[in-house]
Amino acid sequence: MKRAVFVFMCMGLTSMVSAELVEVYDNTGDAYGNTRGFRIDFDASTTSVNVDWTPDLVDGQIYSLDSLTLKADSTNATVTPVYLGVYTGFDAGVWSGFLGVSDQAYDWGTPSVDTVLTYTFTGINVTVDSVVGSGSGLLYFMYQYGTDARTTYEITRATCKWNLGMADTFSNVIGDNNAIVSDRSPEYAAQLTAVPEPVTMVLLGLGGLLLRRKR
Repeated sequence: MKRAVFVFMCMGLTSMVSAELVEVYDNTGDAYGNTRGFRIDFDASTTSVNVDWTPDLVDGQIYSLDSLTLKADSTNATVTPVYLGVYTGFDAGVWSGFLGVSDQAYDWGTPSVDTVLTYTFTGINVTVDSVVGSGSGLLYFMYQYGTDARTTYEITRATCKWNLGMADTFSNVIGDNNAIVSDRSPEYAAQLTAVPEPVTMVLLGLGGLLLRRKR
């Protein structure tokens, strides 16, 4: 009986480690040209966001960045395939706090307008907070050619814009003037997965052993 209860608890913990999703699309096909990247605030606050996370993000929780989907525009010239670099800092055109790059690169010159490009990531975490526009939940994404850290931009890309969130405080493009454009937001979809606490990981491991023994 005790073993059954313990296994049930571990199964419940496993179900808690689920993906968090958000989709910020309006499907208009409009684009911003010459953007050097963008920023996203992974925030637990829902006071001003136009599209909410499902389920809600939790303040103080560490999440792994699983994927980020963008919509490319047909005006991009053909270039060497582009990675998406992830940084924790951006100020006056200087990028800092390099966390890594996407698992793959895409040639933005070949897609037609509204083509969906999904970047996946490995080993990049973000700690969600409830401070809008700053804090540990704020990440900056740079379009770049290689996989090493950069301090200044390399290229600009045209990406589809989210017309329903022109003044959104949770996502903004970075323009070709090295400034965050407060009234321009990209279309994107993101997926995060909560990183279990060490104690939870131990319980999950024990639960897995008990399930195997029971079989």
